[in-house]
Amino acid sequence: MGFRLSPCDPISCFVAGYLDVVEGRDDDCVPKLERAVQLDGRLFRDVVGIYVNYLSRPHLAISAAGDDIERLRHVAGVLEEMQYKDLAEQTIDKMKNLLEAKCSGDNASAAEFALLGDIHRRQGGDEAAIQCYRRALVMDYGRVEWRLELARLLVRARRMPDAMREAKICLHLRPESKVAEELVANLSVSPAAFDEEIVLPK
Repeated sequence: MGFRLSPCDPISCFVAGYLDVVEGRDDDCVPKLERAVQLDGRLFRDVVGIYVNYLSRPHLAISAAGDDIERLRHVAGVLEEMQYKDLAEQTIDKMKNLLEAKCSGDNASAAEFALLGDIHRRQGGDEAAIQCYRRALVMDYGRVEWRLELARLLVRARRMPDAMREAKICLHLRPESKVAEELVANLSVSPAAFDEEIVLPK
């Protein structure tokens, strides 16, 4: 009754949809829960939880995310946690395609480049990941966590001088970082790390 009387109230829509689930009317819940998310995006994660955990219909969660990269990122994490590995990979591939299109233009943010870099890294595309992290850091120089990831990728690519440079910049930006300190120490035992002179920013 609340849903019928207040179809523009997101909580009424959400509760009506949830009650449909509880009472076994699975198909009836979908338009109500979708309406709830349209009215209040903050309900998205709760709706995803219902689709995946209660209905075991993960495709509905992917559909609800649409082309919103952050929503897709959340759905991929939930699917991975619930062992829907194939669907999680499909969701990540969709994110990757959206991000590649965005990053090929002029309006991509540093965070979008970094997220694309993380996807490339996870899928074994180290060189593409390196390029994405470099682009992200041009736009947001001080992001130590991205720079550490870049340094690790450079180590894996056996580009030790570049990796040492990035690790030392991390330590310069965040002297208290134990992770950066350990990385610099580990690289210091590699003669290849000193093939080039490392110049830190002033």
